[in-house]
This record gives sequence, structure tokens and C-alpha cells, in this order.
Amino acid sequence: IVPTYLCHIASFYYLDYTTVSLFKKALAAPKDSYFYGFLREDDEEARLFTLAKLLADATEYSEVPVRHNEELINAELSKVLPWELTGP
Repeated sequence: IVPTYLCHIASFYYLDYTTVSLFKKALAAPKDSYFYGFLREDDEEARLFTLAKLLADATEYSEVPVRHNEELINAELSKVLPWELTGP
């Protein structure tokens, strides 16, 4: 059995296999894909937004708990962010 290069990356950085798969899909995204914005060279805003979305969608962040009263700080922070926040 020979591990793939993605398995090496996941193992080295302690990433979940679903995160590595998500990153692989983003890098090989066709033009009609949501992740195509990450590959666009002409729109820096689209690239930054798609990269932030890609990182936020990583499996590792689904388990990060919010500490006591941190939701108040997050609500204040969301008012000054350039993108609208969605989710719980």
C-alpha cells in the first residue's frame, strides 16, 4: 500500500481527510463551481472571499466551541466585516 501525496499532507498537518478532499476539489474546480472564485486572477475580492469560505468550511472548525460571552464579541466583529455572516 502506498499513500497518496494528499494523505502525506493530511498526516503532516493533522488534517481530516474530508478537509484535504475539500481543498483538492477547490483547486481543481471547474468554472461553474462555487470554488472557481478562488482561482480567478482578475478579482482579488472574489479570491479572498472564496479562500476565507474554503478555510471556514474545513472540518476542523466545525468542532470549535464558542466560549462564554464570546458570541457578543463575535456579533460586534461581524458588524465591521466586509461580508455578511450566516449560520448559527
